[in-house]
Amino acid sequence: MANVIKILRSTTPSAVPSALASGQIAINEADGKIFYRNGFGVVTSFSPAATIADGYAYDCGAYSAIAPAVPTGLTVTPSTGQAALSWVAPANNGGAAVTDYSIQYSNDSGSTYTSFSHTASSNATASCVQA
Repeated sequence: MANVIKILRSTTPSAVPSALASGQIAINEADGKIFYRNGFGVVTSFSPAATIADGYAYDCGAYSAIAPAVPTGLTVTPSTGQAALSWVAPANNGGAAVTDYSIQYSNDSGSTYTSFSHTASSNATASCVQA
């Protein structure tokens, strides 16, 4: 079966058609914007005049996930020999689900870091016990 490319149209300025599925392109007739939703569901918007010069083509082929943004709102609740951590998951996950967080600590003001050993989790909480 051949690959099918669907091009949707929109007439509302700067609007991404709600029906835009992964691997599809949408052209907005009101302002000339082009939108592409990659395999991870992330929508890229670009302007043909500014991005695609005559004689060049934009390859909407394979895309890979980018690094997610950092978590925010870290809260640390200390206790004897341990600490409970909680944070807010990044709003931008880079196009793929976050499946684990790396928790590291430093005993020398940030010159070197050691990772806490833990079971992989997408939870935005952790309990770190001093070894």
